[in-house]
Order: sequence, then structure tokens, then C-alpha cells
Amino acid sequence: MKLGNYLVAMLVVPALILTVGCKKPTPVGKWSGNYNNIPATFEFKDGGQMTVSATAPVVGQVTLSGTWAVEGDKLSTNLTTGNPPAILTMIPADKRKASETFKLEGETLTIGQGQPMTRVKE
Repeated sequence: MKLGNYLVAMLVVPALILTVGCKKPTPVGKWSGNYNNIPATFEFKDGGQMTVSATAPVVGQVTLSGTWAVEGDKLSTNLTTGNPPAILTMIPADKRKASETFKLEGETLTIGQGQPMTRVKE
């Protein structure tokens, strides 16, 4: 092997290993637990879509949909629709969008200062 090819291989292979090994964590999947003391299931889908299913006091079962994105250790969410439709109007407009730190540890997801949620096995 020529010295030039050898040097290229020595630089490229470690760079590829580092790139593959440094995959950024994302919350893709289904997570269940309590969020603000309300039993909820969050589903983060590839492509940035999300749903939240919860049993809210007085209202009962609700579903919220929206988008999500990760930048560094921040998880940004934007709730855009609700079922029943009136549920979205019960959430103040400035609370429909959020950006909080998140942490993934094995099968546990924690958003902001909230309680840890557990990955739902399907």
C-alpha cells in the first residue's frame, strides 16, 4: 500500500467510526408515565410528528397532536390539534409550544423537570 493511501485510510476510518458511534439520542418511540401528574402516553415518530394521549381530570380521555424536534439537549414541541377539538383551546397559546431539556437513559425519558417516563414495548 502506498504511503498516501495508508494515510487516507488512517484518517477516514476513525472519522467514520466516530460519526457512527456519536449518533444523537432522539425520543422516537412510545413513552408512558405521568406528565404534570397526569397519566399520559407520548409517541414521537420519525419525521417530527408526535401525539400525546392522556386522561385529564374532568375532561377524560384526550389526544393532542403536533410536531417535535431535537437540537442538542433540547426537545421542542408544538401542539397543533386536539381531540376533542376544544381541548386545545383550554391550553394557553404560550404553553402549546415548549422547548425543554430532555434526557434518555436506557428505557427512561425525562423531559424538563418532569417525572421519568418508561418506553412502551410493542
